[in-house]
Amino acid sequence: MQESNEYLDRRRRSRRLETMTLVAALLLPGVLFGVTACKSARPIASPTLPLVRPELEEVKQDLMATAASWKTLTARCNLAVRSSYIRTEGSTAQFRRGRLCIWKSPDGATPAMVSLRIPEKGPESVYLVGDGVNYRVSMPALHTAYSGQYGGPPPAGGAARILFMPDDLATAYDPRMLFLNKAQVLRQGTFGYCIDSLAMLAEPTRKLAVASTVILRPRDNSMSILREYNDDGSLRAEIRFGKAEAIATSEKLAVDVPTSIFFMYAEGGTSIMLTLYDVELNTELDLRLFDVGG
Repeated sequence: MQESNEYLDRRRRSRRLETMTLVAALLLPGVLFGVTACKSARPIASPTLPLVRPELEEVKQDLMATAASWKTLTARCNLAVRSSYIRTEGSTAQFRRGRLCIWKSPDGATPAMVSLRIPEKGPESVYLVGDGVNYRVSMPALHTAYSGQYGGPPPAGGAARILFMPDDLATAYDPRMLFLNKAQVLRQGTFGYCIDSLAMLAEPTRKLAVASTVILRPRDNSMSILREYNDDGSLRAEIRFGKAEAIATSEKLAVDVPTSIFFMYAEGGTSIMLTLYDVELNTELDLRLFDVGG
């Protein structure tokens, strides 16, 4: 019993340290997106355990099985945003008492639907919605609004738009789409093992390129960092997974769910920290939550 308590204490200290590191990074200028035109997938997290080469298919199956272990998520959420486009001291803004809802397809063959609204009630400050095909973003508090398609080109217009893409939020909680219709390669990066997903670029280029890179945690081969690339090889977005909590599903199975995630975009040097609490899995959701509208 004493050994079990000591183990739990170590896990709590480790998770507190991860969270403190994420918060510190959010507040320090230049830390979050020091490389705005990255041309390659270079891991930035150093391992805490000796590296043992994992099996590609085994790791993929584990990641996909974890993603498939729950269908819906509801949670209260807070958001912290840092961007050069925010005209306040420190270029930061915080939004609290929101609601995040996610609905996944059973087989992962289509992207997840997402709805994020802050605050949960009253006039909205931040609103993201995606139905798996189209999305809409409205951030009145940050004077930003745009819409588009999952996986499509960046939203057009607006020299000071603050990016927070619903399809990136969907991928963070359901990475199965990363592997669909793509070839994967396992490689050892500078500081850890990575899975590159390769896709054939459209005409006239017609060349094989890295569409995304998953950087694995050495201790358990879970996702530590996800990087997604533009067709020219530049870094489009980086997603870093911080704290995770074991959440019981309706079947009484414990599933690790990320409850703090960083989303970072080169445009505007934007970084967003999403924090979840009161997480529930596999509850009934009204599909009207994911209505993008006309």
